[in-house]
Amino acid sequence: MFKLLENVAYADLPDPYLRYDQITNNFVLLQPLVTPEITVPAGDYTDGASRPEFVDVFVKRYDRHFVPCIVHDYMYRHAIVLPGYEHDPKAGADALFEVNLYRCSKLYGYPAEKIPAMVAGVKSFGRGAYGSKCYYSLECDA
Repeated sequence: MFKLLENVAYADLPDPYLRYDQITNNFVLLQPLVTPEITVPAGDYTDGASRPEFVDVFVKRYDRHFVPCIVHDYMYRHAIVLPGYEHDPKAGADALFEVNLYRCSKLYGYPAEKIPAMVAGVKSFGRGAYGSKCYYSLECDA
């Protein structure tokens, strides 16, 4: 099986060009966000690190881990399948989240000790959000 962590290239993650939407409390991408593994299209959105408010003392909604959150939100919403994760696309999204967090640690000084708990959180509690495209999308009829 393809394992992302074994093949990490510590390429810079781009700075996202965003607009804050006051109605939805989300950030909307104004330009595509191109990472080594995936491109998140302009118009996609994120709320940052989705987590319970009491976790804010440990993980802020917006910090140097923002790009991994954008990519992870996009992959969850659209059920993006990475090569080697066809049997469990959610696991691929979670693995890429971990890779991108380690990139942020190495390149931008994000605290590496926070990463295992963040990855455990998405693995354990992200199942309900996986594939929920209509949270906020102009494409939805709901």
